[in-house]
Amino acid sequence: MLYAQDVERKSVKNVIDYAREKGVKTYIVSGIGNADVVFDTDNQFVTADLMQMTGHMIGRITNFKLKYDLGYEIGERDLIENDLAQRRLIGEKHGL
Repeated sequence: MLYAQDVERKSVKNVIDYAREKGVKTYIVSGIGNADVVFDTDNQFVTADLMQMTGHMIGRITNFKLKYDLGYEIGERDLIENDLAQRRLIGEKHGL
């Protein structure tokens, strides 16, 4: 997943092209330009806020998915009481 304010910038296009050349599946989220998700704003601060929120939600989903895969009990208070320690859960999943 790549977050970028403007996917039409040369540096962003280079990263996308390189990733795709290497076979990396890409999902692009941007403020403006031609992307999978476009917030349709050229205000970089609005884009930053929206990207932070979506990143946070994706982090929560990742956390729940890792917990589920590891056999943890997921309760209704998980959103309130637990942190987003994905790195620890990923390490546990892979025996690290």
